[in-house]
Amino acid sequence: MEVLPPQRDWPGSEIPEPESRTHRRVTALIAIAAITMTVLYLGWRVLFTIDATSALLGIPLLILEVWAFISALMHGVVLWDLDAIPAAPRRETTDKRVVVLIPTYNEPPEVLMPTLLGAKGVTLAAEVWVLDDGTRDWVRDACAELGLVWRTREEHEHAKAGNINAALPDIDADLVAVLDADHVASRDLLSHTIAYFDDPSVALVQTPQDFFNQESFEHDVLGDRIIGEEDLFYRAMAAGRNRWNAAFWVGTGAIIRLDALRSIGGVATNSLTEDIQTTIVLHRHGWSTVHHNEVLARGLAAADADQYLTQRFRWGTGAMQVLRHERFMTRPGLTFAQRICYLSTLLGWWDSWRILALLLLPPISLLLASFPFSTTLTAFILFFGASFSLQQLAMWRLTRRRSTPRRSMIFDTIKLPATLSATLTIFSRRPRRFQVTDKGRRGSERLQSRVSPLLPALLIVELAAVLVFVLSLVIAPDRLDNPWIAALTVAWLLFNTYIVIMAIVRIRDSRYAGERRSSVRLRVTGQAVLGTEAVEIQDLSLGGAKVTGDLVWPPRDIVDLRLGYRSLMVIVTRSERDSDGRGVTQVQFLPGQELIAAEVVSPLLVASRHDGTSSELH
Repeated sequence: MEVLPPQRDWPGSEIPEPESRTHRRVTALIAIAAITMTVLYLGWRVLFTIDATSALLGIPLLILEVWAFISALMHGVVLWDLDAIPAAPRRETTDKRVVVLIPTYNEPPEVLMPTLLGAKGVTLAAEVWVLDDGTRDWVRDACAELGLVWRTREEHEHAKAGNINAALPDIDADLVAVLDADHVASRDLLSHTIAYFDDPSVALVQTPQDFFNQESFEHDVLGDRIIGEEDLFYRAMAAGRNRWNAAFWVGTGAIIRLDALRSIGGVATNSLTEDIQTTIVLHRHGWSTVHHNEVLARGLAAADADQYLTQRFRWGTGAMQVLRHERFMTRPGLTFAQRICYLSTLLGWWDSWRILALLLLPPISLLLASFPFSTTLTAFILFFGASFSLQQLAMWRLTRRRSTPRRSMIFDTIKLPATLSATLTIFSRRPRRFQVTDKGRRGSERLQSRVSPLLPALLIVELAAVLVFVLSLVIAPDRLDNPWIAALTVAWLLFNTYIVIMAIVRIRDSRYAGERRSSVRLRVTGQAVLGTEAVEIQDLSLGGAKVTGDLVWPPRDIVDLRLGYRSLMVIVTRSERDSDGRGVTQVQFLPGQELIAAEVVSPLLVASRHDGTSSELH
């Protein structure tokens, strides 16, 4: 059965066209103008806006503004040039032996099977090793049927890092490609990246993470594009690190030189983010790394807020462990630019405290009737308006339109409970257990995610501040010395309130509730046969399908569904007529057919389109 064109034809997944010299110069001029204006603004803030009446909140706000400026400067260093390293040429052959590694623990068949089949199809791979820390019979049997190497271990220390390290002594290869258990590789994963290893100093080549469940909690439609919350990092910031030899391993979709990994003692095991810690050690030992900015594998994004926050807490906790263990700002071996790149990533988790402070500052200001500025409206508009406008324009250009300020603020607010808790772990030396993000089947009910008490508490504080402020104006209307500053503070608070409400609404949105179908539904078009009736496929997953035809089927009927030359036994879960009189039938695949279902669906997971259209099933 043939499916969609190969991955290099997906809209948006290909290597971006190099930016023109004019485009880079304009972006640089805007960025320099934004930096200059921000420095002038901060100087004005220090010299002309803080006095005895405004110092109580004016100084904390100034500290937050300086913090934001330094953070933006570090991001600007990373984003300055995304085309520093030309893409490697495609290779159809190689003299290097490559083994694909798939560490797995508890993923269900509908998650793991497509990964196994995708890895089996990767060109230039000598073997695929499935490192099964769950010691599951069905995984062993699937590997035997597919011709893959199945390994397990008696001790299960250090989670994924320990799993890989346990296999290293027995691997006879030059390179290993590492795939997470939910990431389906394109057959071009190695042919598009292996040429980088002609340079003997290159230890690691990383490709962007991308996701096939584009109706996930992390995804939104932005104009004519579907964007994910991580797009900015994987398609812009990660590529910008090439300029400074600071690209790092992000867990999956990476190819690693085995000699380099063995030279540092294997994968780092004393943090939950073993990938970035391992890369720091590689860089300290003089190895180079590359980010290849082309999507060559696709996985499962966090489907709901619970999964999303679990991931962010684990990543943030790992970042704190790396900060504590690696001391990358003082230990020898790294360049200054590498230190700045790592600093921007690892200290970025502490931005959650700045965001929390900016959410709390307006209600505190209104409740105390103390405002952080002492200036005229004209001066404020001139200095703040100019600097803020240039900052937004510069970040829009530097991020290559990969995100929007509103969307970033909503997600920053959503993950506050996870990131705040994660940063506090830097003060604890207690070992942290690797918490696997749940993937796949979530049960028969659609369960909405719970909202952390922090967000409703913030909402109550902000609304209470507005109420108290309004009542104070009624009781003592002459209480305010600067009514326009008070009005701006109210506007700031109302905007913050809107952001918090949008964060709560997204968490509770039924679109992101637990999915009944056991795996991601892909919109496809094509012909099939249900029983003896010719039907049209509407969507397809590893757990079932939706078809349309002339008939309405009795619920619980067990019947044969033929897709091309493959046949699956299914049970009818729902069947009814639509407004046009066509029968719409939903079916679930009976257990024991996971491999056949994966053979049908896996190519679609790699080739399903980003532009919202359906894939065509032949």
